[in-house]
Amino acid sequence: MPDMKPRAHETAAWRLRLLLALATIPVACTASLAEVSQPSDSTAFKLYQRACGHVTRGTLDLALQLLQESFGSGHPHPMQVVSDTCFEALLRDPASRAELRSLLQRHAWDSRAHMVMPHEPGERIRLQVNLYDATTGKAVPRAVVALSQADSQGQYSRENDSRNPRLFAFLMADDSGRVDVETIRPGSYHTSDGVAVPAHVHFTVSGPGLQALSGEFIFSESSATQSGAPAPPASVCVAARLDTPGGPPSYRARITLEPQR
Repeated sequence: MPDMKPRAHETAAWRLRLLLALATIPVACTASLAEVSQPSDSTAFKLYQRACGHVTRGTLDLALQLLQESFGSGHPHPMQVVSDTCFEALLRDPASRAELRSLLQRHAWDSRAHMVMPHEPGERIRLQVNLYDATTGKAVPRAVVALSQADSQGQYSRENDSRNPRLFAFLMADDSGRVDVETIRPGSYHTSDGVAVPAHVHFTVSGPGLQALSGEFIFSESSATQSGAPAPPASVCVAARLDTPGGPPSYRARITLEPQR
């Protein structure tokens, strides 16, 4: 699969089909992602549990304050919150979700995570993203990778605001330049102008000394990748299907990052 590198020209058809349709957007795994665990007597864990209690009572502002304290106290897996059913009400509320996204972005140190609740409808998939330096060809560790997507029905949230999606992740690449997520296959949708948008996952990658890069992953089975389809623009990366019998469909995407100029 080709690296993502800047191209001089992008196909107009692809612009109409995907890029312009997504203009409002800001921004293979192991056999199983390990379940999160930490000592029950740790300060971070106790703060996390207290935050859960406040969500149950409907005091979402206090829950967010306690989550900030928990992450600041060294909670090892902040991304746990987006797959913890205790915090589902927090994610349903648009204002609280936006604040939680900002909080998780500031504490992005998981390299792998579950992006969805256990009962989220849709086909489970796994996505592995590998980052490489365009100059040296070496893996890029410690870069922050932001992911977001629509649900299985092609909806970003109840209010369908693609700038504040319900399904998202903020991760940091490990020492091998890799992040992994378990999620669901996003649904495709049509824009208000009737333009068909293939299933995709949005990404933004940033890090010290790197040019930030934003784009979309599409899946190798997509009709947009088949013979005769218009060539995708530089901001679209094809996630290749891996041969992983016995588990959810797994995909791998490779991103090449340019140094800052």
